[in-house]
Amino acid sequence: MTLIKRYILLVTLIFLVIVTCSCNRNKVNDNVPQVILPKYSKVSILRSEENNISVFQEKELSLKSIEKLKNISDIKYNNKNNIYVFKEIISKGENFNKSIIKILSLNGEKVLQDFYTAEDMKLSPNANYLAYRSFKEDSFDSAEGLKIYDIRMNKPILINNQTLVSGSLYTWLNEDEILYYGASDDKGVNIFKYNIKNEEETLYTPLLNGYCKFFIPYKDNILMLLDNGESNNLMIYSKSDNSLKKLDISFEIIYDGIYNEKQKEIFMIAAENGEEANLFKLSLDDLSLNKVNYEFPKSLDPNGGLAIDDRGFIYYLGYSEDDKLKNDVFIYNEDEDSNVLISEEPSYYKIISE
Repeated sequence: MTLIKRYILLVTLIFLVIVTCSCNRNKVNDNVPQVILPKYSKVSILRSEENNISVFQEKELSLKSIEKLKNISDIKYNNKNNIYVFKEIISKGENFNKSIIKILSLNGEKVLQDFYTAEDMKLSPNANYLAYRSFKEDSFDSAEGLKIYDIRMNKPILINNQTLVSGSLYTWLNEDEILYYGASDDKGVNIFKYNIKNEEETLYTPLLNGYCKFFIPYKDNILMLLDNGESNNLMIYSKSDNSLKKLDISFEIIYDGIYNEKQKEIFMIAAENGEEANLFKLSLDDLSLNKVNYEFPKSLDPNGGLAIDDRGFIYYLGYSEDDKLKNDVFIYNEDEDSNVLISEEPSYYKIISE
């Protein structure tokens, strides 16, 4: 065989190898399930309609419809990192609806279903992890405690602790650390920090005088509501000097709260003794407290959610009808110190956000 023929044969073989590899890569890509990822605003409003959920966003102080989803009861998402988590109802139950969790990302779809139902889903700041609590059966007595799922690695995280977490009292401190209030046989009842990377649980606060009913971290501090059996006390824990400071503020219950980092404020849906839920603003500079919904709306939906957008607008739900069977969507504009009704008619709304 001449040198030229050998050269031509070699080039031909190389070409065939490249084409074959390219075809194989295309076949592998074809096997990856393709999903259509949504794109939600920073704050979204869900409206329940029989077995469907309608997703809305605020547009010029009114609600703009985005999409309808069937059998979905809750959504968590992170637009920047393309992570979208849906709680899907499979069947109706007596205490809970049987559900699964669907996680959509650029890598396709992942389904979590090793439980009867999952509640109180919370994404970490960069959406690498999903925290939730689950129930094994349609019973309150079947609680399985706090669960964490690693979205990047597609696997559950084994939490290396013996602490019984109290209900939904958990929140992400940062991407790899989560705070929760609970009881431990050797460490007592306290707020704990769990580090996923180090698989280590540590005490985060000193001994608390009372039962913690609510807490929200901000910077290196925690605002918490403690019930000592005689009174409910609003406290601030400072991590820098490991101190607890009691505020001259008493709430019977705090339902929800958000931290406005730009203005150094915490907004809370809370109720004073014997009163209905209202929206309050706590200034972290002088620790002054103000009710911001005044007489409009007269009462709030305490379980409807609370969120803040990039403009600093506060989203919450209230009632415009006396029977309180349906709620409305309101925005508090701090610059104008005004509350605006943005839903056209009462319905079954819920507020979610990144």
